Amino acid sequence: MTLSTLLTAVLCVSASAATTAARSGIATPSWLRVGRGGFDGFDGEEGPPVEHPKTMPGFEHVLEAAGPDTLVVIDFSAQWCGPCKQIAPHYEALAAEHMPPIACPLEERSVIFMKVDVDEVRDASAQFNVKSLPTFVFLKGGKEVSRFEGASMQLLKQNVQQHI
Repeated sequence: MTLSTLLTAVLCVSASAATTAARSGIATPSWLRVGRGGFDGFDGEEGPPVEHPKTMPGFEHVLEAAGPDTLVVIDFSAQWCGPCKQIAPHYEALAAEHMPPIACPLEERSVIFMKVDVDEVRDASAQFNVKSLPTFVFLKGGKEVSRFEGASMQLLKQNVQQHI
C-alpha cells in the first residue's frame, strides 16, 4: 500500500465520520472541507457534489466505480426541460447533504449523485429506456432498484432514504 493510498483511506474514513458528525449538528473542522476535481468526461468544476458525465465512457466510469453497496442516483434531464430546471437546485442540495466533506474516490462513497443530459449522452438515456424528463433511476450493486418520472422532491428523498 502506497502512502497516497493510505492517506486517501484515512481521509475518507475521516470524511465519513465528519459527515455523520455534521448531520448530528457537530461542527466539521474547516481543514476537512475541500472541493472535488474532475477528470476526462466530467466538467471538472469545483462545486456541488453531482457528477456530470459528458460522454458515455464518463457515464460508464461512474457506474463501474460504484461499490456493491453504493447507491447511484441518476437524474436524466435536459437543458430545455422546465421541470428539470425546477428540481435541479433541490437535487444539488440533496447531493450536498450526502457528500463527504472531502473529495473521496467514487468507490468510497455510500451514495453517488449523477446528472445526465439526454442530449449529450444519448446512449445512456437509451440504455435506461428514458421516455420522459426528468427521470430518476436508482441503482445498487449495478442493478436498478427504483425509478420514477417527474420533478417530485418527496419521491426523490424517499427513494434515497429507502435505498441508501
